[in-house]
Amino acid sequence: ERRRVLIVDDDEVLLRTLVSLLSRWHVVVGCETGQEALDHLERGPRFDAILCDLMMPEMDGAEVFAVLEEQYRDAAMRFALVTGGALSARGSALIRSGKVQVLSKPCTQEELLKTIHELAIER
Repeated sequence: ERRRVLIVDDDEVLLRTLVSLLSRWHVVVGCETGQEALDHLERGPRFDAILCDLMMPEMDGAEVFAVLEEQYRDAAMRFALVTGGALSARGSALIRSGKVQVLSKPCTQEELLKTIHELAIER
């Protein structure tokens, strides 16, 4: 089943690659900033899964998740952080809380698809 997936990553090349790859199976929207992602959520329709880079300028993945928890509870339950290993204090605390799934960069196509499936179905 095709799902609606939102990918948030400030690395333009990686973002384009992920959108292109995942578009084979899902309807994918890519955003380069946390604010752009929040704008998409405000306009609707809802996303089945959100994959968000942790370390981004201006608004990092932990900050995006905090807004989702306050304003878009359903979206917060369908959220996964993607990290290359660098962690902010806020990001570390969020990961330790167990509230979000975490994908490590680089990840495989299978890991991406499995995470999307889990976020869309099980939450």
